[in-house]
Amino acid sequence: MRFAAIQRTRRSESNPNSSRVLEAALFPPPDAAPQPSTRKSPPDFAAVHEQLQRHRHVTLQLVWEEYRDANQDGYGYSRFCELYQRWRKKLDVVLRQEHKAGENTFVDIQTKLPKMNRTK
Repeated sequence: MRFAAIQRTRRSESNPNSSRVLEAALFPPPDAAPQPSTRKSPPDFAAVHEQLQRHRHVTLQLVWEEYRDANQDGYGYSRFCELYQRWRKKLDVVLRQEHKAGENTFVDIQTKLPKMNRTK
């Protein structure tokens, strides 16, 4: 502990502005202009989903490789998969069956009957 205190004193004596520079870099004031971000180009998950649904041999890895070829600064495979799964969870799952009235009969068959508890 004492050694660390001595080293801190020596460092602050050699360059008194270093701690201020470091603090300004780590904790910028709230009114400071934002730094340019290294934001990745977002993939078009609707198109990705459509490709996966349309072609049976297309995998998420193949789609990611195409995305990565087009966007060198794009997401890595694991992050791409995570973002796609988040996007897919937001989809509303609906099975629409269009039919004319009286043309088809739909029957819901239950294979196991529920057990009834009989008391005497």
